[in-house]
Amino acid sequence: MTEGVPAALATANDVQRRWSSYTDARQAEVETRLGDASALLRTVIPDIDVRAAAKPNLQALVVSRVADTVARYMRNPDGAKQLQETIGDRSYSTTLDSGSPTGIFFTDGELAGLRPSAAADARAGTALGTAFATARPGWAPVSSGWGGW
Repeated sequence: MTEGVPAALATANDVQRRWSSYTDARQAEVETRLGDASALLRTVIPDIDVRAAAKPNLQALVVSRVADTVARYMRNPDGAKQLQETIGDRSYSTTLDSGSPTGIFFTDGELAGLRPSAAADARAGTALGTAFATARPGWAPVSSGWGGW
């Protein structure tokens, strides 16, 4: 770990458990990519360390997402969409998916479970705020009191 840089959010062992082709020869690269993925996640969700420290299930999810991201990269670093190989008279072909990101990235679905939810934020408000948090804009009770809906 470089001085001043926070530790990676997952370990090489976490990646090894998720990537069957892991070899110790690739450990240095895996550790570098773990640092990259951790820095990216901390940039996208700045409070992830604090929230994960307070919630063990979230901590486990963070480890899983970071390790899965690195394993995905290690399996296909060039972002190849299709690979063809012929043995007789040797031919080789790779099709790169120009529409997909390459390198270390998190999908929206992977990030969704790590971000604080709007529902949790609404529950943290007052009872009246919570009741109106899910109402459509412009809607209001017909009469005062809770029976006016």
